[in-house]
Amino acid sequence: MGKVCLGNKILCNIEVAGDVLIKTEDDLITFLKHAGHVPDHGMNLVSVGKLDDEGFHIVFGKGR
Repeated sequence: MGKVCLGNKILCNIEVAGDVLIKTEDDLITFLKHAGHVPDHGMNLVSVGKLDDEGFHIVFGKGR
C-alpha cells in the first residue's frame, strides 16, 4: 500500500485504505475517502493535503 514518514523521520507501513467518518467541531459528519491505516502509529493522523483535495476548508490558529 505504501509508507508514511512521521515527524521523527521513521517510516511506517500504510496497511489498508478505506473510507472514514469524520465529525467536525460543528457536528457535521462527512467521509474522508481512501484513508490509510498505519497500525504502527498510536495516534490518528489526517493529511491536510488530503482534506484539501476532498474540498475541506482548513484554518490554522487560535491554539487549535
